[in-house]
Amino acid sequence: VIASKADQVIVIAKWRSTSRWTVQETLNILKEFNANVAGVAMTFVDLAKRKRLGYDSAAYQSYNKYYSTD
Repeated sequence: VIASKADQVIVIAKWRSTSRWTVQETLNILKEFNANVAGVAMTFVDLAKRKRLGYDSAAYQSYNKYYSTD
């Protein structure tokens, strides 16, 4: 696995598409190969939908302003 040769690895997951199980299994496999996982990033996040679902927090409000299509 090439990930074990990299300085760090970032796992990318598509919001509301990639299951938690898949992300967890990916992290487990990377751990088995001693990969240095820097973190997990979510892609295609619908910030308006996220807010409607009740996941609004101050930490993400600045992102909402930046990515808003309004």
